[in-house]
Amino acid sequence: VYSTSYVDAHGTGDLFAALDFSGGVSAESDDSSAAYDMPVAGAADTEEPVYSFEEYLGAEPVQDTDTGIAALAHDCGQPRHTDDSSTELMVTVTNPPESVTVVACASGRLHQIEVWPKATGMSGSELAEEILIIADLAHHQARARQRELLVRDAPVPDLLDNIGVDGTQAVHEFVQSMGLPTPQQAAAATASVFATRYAGGADW
Repeated sequence: VYSTSYVDAHGTGDLFAALDFSGGVSAESDDSSAAYDMPVAGAADTEEPVYSFEEYLGAEPVQDTDTGIAALAHDCGQPRHTDDSSTELMVTVTNPPESVTVVACASGRLHQIEVWPKATGMSGSELAEEILIIADLAHHQARARQRELLVRDAPVPDLLDNIGVDGTQAVHEFVQSMGLPTPQQAAAATASVFATRYAGGADW
């Protein structure tokens, strides 16, 4: 398993930097595909990802008990144990060929990209395109999860009730104004991409 981290100047972890395969490769090279080679020796014999881009989360995880909307403050940008309370903040999307998996945080921020042995027959450009497509789906599903958490757990100010305003409706309208997709919209987008891009699975 090959694992690496990408951290930008702000320490936020630029996962898409990992997809820049162009560095130092001449367009006139006789074998430009060599730039895309990854360490995959023995990959067919393992169920572990052969390549993993993972955001730097720090060496020492910390335990916290926040759940729902309170946990959005931590999102995936803070070290945390993986337990039932934190898994609802994570969305995982794997493509139908099971060659690429992307994990995103509820904020929509990408957390981890894993490339599985079934991807070893893909060219670098094909793999990069696949990662970007699955990452986009994970991003939208994660933002839909954020909407779900906000609607479910957002506190309704007592002041609104005191002045005769429907606080629950106000929260719904506020979330609506954020432009977050609904879970149904995100699921429909994923289903549409899967149905069109992966029709005829024998060619995977």
